[in-house]
Amino acid sequence: WLLLLFLAFGLTLTQQRWGYFFALIFAMSLPWVLAWFRRKWLVWPLFALSLWPVARAWEATIFPDETRAAQLAERRDDSEQLRDVAQRLALAPHGGILAPWWFCPPLAYWSSQACVAGSSHESLSGIVETARFQLAAKPDDALAVLEKRRVRWVVAYDSSRVIQGAAALLNQAPGELPMARVLDERPHSAPSFLQPRYANRAFKIFEVETKLQP
Repeated sequence: WLLLLFLAFGLTLTQQRWGYFFALIFAMSLPWVLAWFRRKWLVWPLFALSLWPVARAWEATIFPDETRAAQLAERRDDSEQLRDVAQRLALAPHGGILAPWWFCPPLAYWSSQACVAGSSHESLSGIVETARFQLAAKPDDALAVLEKRRVRWVVAYDSSRVIQGAAALLNQAPGELPMARVLDERPHSAPSFLQPRYANRAFKIFEVETKLQP
């Protein structure tokens, strides 16, 4: 058990996703660890103290402060609006979807359509391509990404968040009028190859001109 704990801890230091295994191995090794205590009455107070972080986490979840409650409400509203967008795309002609990467997993699941980006390491190239599209200052640069990835639908979101994330990802300062801002704030001024099709409180859908499709 000690060897497994050290091994899992070392792997966790290299890649955070190993933390799940480290926590699981630690929990499985607890009977062996607690057997070290000669005085059994010490075990129960230690066990009760170990539940304190769990209680704090549950308290923060059940009774969030004002800031956290506002964030949760906004997240729920975004999820409802995203579901609305996904349902419309599910009924639309199939084609690749370009959207902010953190929305792509639920969007792909609900719409049954492929997204350029995602949340796994296999989606890194798609995340980079999506960021380049969002920061594109010239329509031709944005069109190049759409053609390369065979995108038919573009989903726009709050440009301030999208631009901030894309700029941090690419380590690149955004221009004065990147594509993400055009689609979010000036949808009817979008390039001719992006036609507005639908909008709700949080998202906008654009269809890429048909001639780009395979």
